[in-house]
Amino acid sequence: MRNIFLIICSLLTAVAAIADGTTPYWEQPEVYAINKLPARATLLPYESEADALSHRESSLAMDISGEWKFHWTKTPAEAPAGFERVEYDDSTWRYISVPGNWEVEDYGYPIYTNVNYPHPKNPPYIPHDDNPTGCYRHTFKLPDSWAERRTILHFKSGLAAMHIWVNGHEVGYSEGTKTAVEFDITPYVTSGDNLLAVKGFRWADGSYLEDQDFWRLSGFDRGVMIYSVADVRIADMFAIGDLDKSYKNGIFNTTVTLENCGDKPFKGSVEVTLKRYNGDEVVAKFSRGVTLKGDSTIDVGFEKSLGAIDTWSHEKPNLYTTLVTLKDAKGDIVEATACNTGFRKVEIKDGVLLLNGKRLMINGVNIHEHNPATGHVINRDIMLKDIELMKQHNINAVRTSHYPQPTEWYDLCDEHGLLLIDEANIEAHGCGTSWHESYPEFHPSHREEWKGTHHDRVRSMVERDKNHPSVIIWSMGNESSDGEVYGEMYEWIHKRDRSRFVQLEQGYGGPHTDIICPMYPPFSELERYASRKLSKPYILCEYAHAMGNSTGNLREFYDIFERSPHMQGGFIWDWVDQGIDATGRDGRHYWAYGGDFGAWMYTHDENFCCNGIVLPDRTPHPGIMEVKKVYQDIEFEYKDGNLRIYNNYNFTNLAEYELGYKVYCEGEVVYSNSLGEVVCAPGEYVDVVLPSPNIDKSKEYTINFEASQMQRSILGARNWQRVVVATEQHILNPYNFSHTTPEGELEIEEGDGWLVAYAGDIGVLFNTKTGSLSRYVSGNRDIMSQLPEPWFWRAPTDNDWGAGFHYKANVWRTNRSRSVEAKVEKFKDRVVITAVRELLDAPSLYTTTYTFMADGALKIEVAWERRSEHLSELPRFGMRMILPHDHKNLLFYGRGPWENYSDRNESSFIGLYEQSTDEQLFPYVRPQESGNKTDVRWLELTDAQGVGLRIEGLQPLSISAMPHRAEDLDPGLTKKQMHYSDIEPRREVVLHVDLAQRGLGGDDSWGAVPHERYRLEADRYEYGYIIRPLN
Repeated sequence: MRNIFLIICSLLTAVAAIADGTTPYWEQPEVYAINKLPARATLLPYESEADALSHRESSLAMDISGEWKFHWTKTPAEAPAGFERVEYDDSTWRYISVPGNWEVEDYGYPIYTNVNYPHPKNPPYIPHDDNPTGCYRHTFKLPDSWAERRTILHFKSGLAAMHIWVNGHEVGYSEGTKTAVEFDITPYVTSGDNLLAVKGFRWADGSYLEDQDFWRLSGFDRGVMIYSVADVRIADMFAIGDLDKSYKNGIFNTTVTLENCGDKPFKGSVEVTLKRYNGDEVVAKFSRGVTLKGDSTIDVGFEKSLGAIDTWSHEKPNLYTTLVTLKDAKGDIVEATACNTGFRKVEIKDGVLLLNGKRLMINGVNIHEHNPATGHVINRDIMLKDIELMKQHNINAVRTSHYPQPTEWYDLCDEHGLLLIDEANIEAHGCGTSWHESYPEFHPSHREEWKGTHHDRVRSMVERDKNHPSVIIWSMGNESSDGEVYGEMYEWIHKRDRSRFVQLEQGYGGPHTDIICPMYPPFSELERYASRKLSKPYILCEYAHAMGNSTGNLREFYDIFERSPHMQGGFIWDWVDQGIDATGRDGRHYWAYGGDFGAWMYTHDENFCCNGIVLPDRTPHPGIMEVKKVYQDIEFEYKDGNLRIYNNYNFTNLAEYELGYKVYCEGEVVYSNSLGEVVCAPGEYVDVVLPSPNIDKSKEYTINFEASQMQRSILGARNWQRVVVATEQHILNPYNFSHTTPEGELEIEEGDGWLVAYAGDIGVLFNTKTGSLSRYVSGNRDIMSQLPEPWFWRAPTDNDWGAGFHYKANVWRTNRSRSVEAKVEKFKDRVVITAVRELLDAPSLYTTTYTFMADGALKIEVAWERRSEHLSELPRFGMRMILPHDHKNLLFYGRGPWENYSDRNESSFIGLYEQSTDEQLFPYVRPQESGNKTDVRWLELTDAQGVGLRIEGLQPLSISAMPHRAEDLDPGLTKKQMHYSDIEPRREVVLHVDLAQRGLGGDDSWGAVPHERYRLEADRYEYGYIIRPLN
């Protein structure tokens, strides 16, 4: 039956190709595979059970990845004729890495585009005069022991379209860059050297289904291997670890597919053994005699109730190993293979997604395959790094946007515990989506001729990944509308796999999705769904767009998620900035993005590929700490000595963590204590009474709670490390911002239009006609290189650019003004100068009141008043001053240690932090506003000798201090190509002392603005601070 299926598929595709002899396969959507073997689980054959259980390399498999001969041409017509022949002379060809992307190895241009196709949109056609074509040649030799056996060629991923030959014989054809594909090459291989030849195309008709928002690169993203099987073999296996209604007892259901490719009948047995993962304990064992006719396929099913079992979840990823052994009539092993099995049950009850009976909260991220050095070619080390970082930051789920990941990723997620939505390699965004534009008549999801290739991509994903317990939901694709092709696919998946659910992003609440899974809905829609009783779970497939300095108001999402059992979280867009390693002419490294490689003949969407919460090298963004805080599963509520601890885990008791707290007096620890073993079951809470600390009511006291655990690193050395999983801070006694005027007497001198006042060796000079401060000195030095001036602008963030704020708020780039009024008041112990100025570009009044006091301190109070209702929102409200470059020692008492903003500071606790101004600008792929700190009570900037200044807020301040001006990070009204390597530190410290700065936003990066409470839209603002020289 299996071979009949293959023959029919081959005949149909061949007929389709012959019917139109002038049209190449790669422009016929009906032709997507010729002679391809049916999709199957990733199972290697082994000669013994011990080898199968060891997870070692199989003696029956051979990795042929490496350096292959390669020839690249701009068009298919220019490809060398006859290159597939053994005798062809390839001595002038260069080598290329397999896996490897052509463009990364200098063949053609890397292209980054989001929605628009990198080629003219005319499905299924591709330009014949611009379709780069790569020809590969690679020689391999089979082991002698493989003689008289069948040889299978396995591509872990393919090309947009590729023809395959072995020893000059045409083997087959396949389409799909992220789909594993296999061919039986037994008739073509010999005992000596064998030549594998592949012709691949950058684009094909299938590229209309691969319009994902990432780098458009060509070449093999994953490796190539060959393996050997007997005529009778284990062709496939589907092992399901299920649970009964108690969620405690296991139900083991396994179907083994046996295939006889020979002419002779086979009689033997198949054995299935369930064992502890990496252990010897046998949990269950089955055996059944089998008989196969020649050229036939049969399914052998096993099912058994097991009693109490260790269940699999993202919190407790308990695994078992399913070993399958095929024996002949004599009892000799023909083949053995194995896969990991996890026992878990995924359900939807009353519109709620459950895992093992517990409601899930998806604390997720989207992920792309990305390696800054090699493009789409990632390795085990990167995968492990990603998983460890995700687990450390309380991320429990990943959506494989928008294609299946390498098989090793699933093995690692099974082992370490991440929930997966596995997404098919389908996105036709450029042809239109349900919310973007009306469907054109040629939209692939609505065309019968495209149905087969859609089904092939979905089937390939499901069959390959069906044994992985980490996969809990199948996704049929992304941004491809909800066309007729999805109905049959939805039904086929449910028939094939009853242990998981199916989603379609464009399906909304329709019949082709079990999950309502929109992307970037407005908060009004979230509120509306949260107020309803739903029949399906509501999980955002994309939200919190993390482009550049973003991830604002994340807590507001969870405030809504927690209101309704149907609202079950979502997946942040996305995990990693897709910058590519590049070196400038000056030798400095930078991360390249769209347009950096030239090729202006193609569409480029600039740095829209850099939406991650980690840099390309996996350095975490500051915003990831907010993600960790909001995603944490332990909550602390504290009031008057009473602590309530909520355990929001599904399967973990709090006894597994160390819980403790510290009491701080204005940043200094005055008391710390462990809470001992806190026993609290999942989903419950526990109350703890804490001793009341002694508090000086004149000072600020805070109490910080922490939950941590010793965890073994999954990287390299596997060292043990303490990982903090949850934190919280409560203010016990608030900060006192009041101050008293010091006693003393000033020395005052006046002249025509000027006034000088001294307090000891500290002095000020004012222009009494305008009220402006002209100098502020201590001894013979100026305290500042540039005195405080009104400042309203910030370097635009990516979200600012997307919302057009760089243009709408352009009037705030300058602070041109004219003097309206100046007032001088002299007292024995102080001088008060008031300056009223009218801002010329932004109609408003700006009043500054300077008070120079007897201790040499200078108090600055500012009031701003809007004079036009058409005036745009302020980017920031504050002042900027410049200090000498050696004043780089920053000590501040406020929210830290990482940068934070009004809508992203929940994870930044009030504390005393000592840092360098050289480290304040975070190296976002594209330079932008960075380094801010909120709720600052005071700060000091000093040189190595302690000389500098101290600034004390009359209310909480927002501050930043770095050797960069906003102008350095701002290209103006046009978003030019800029990189962190373009930014040269100045020999100065630029200090911003603000009342507030606009929030970051993050609902999306193409129009959304920060939420209202984080915008500066009031008609009046006022604030103040005191400057104290430090000698």
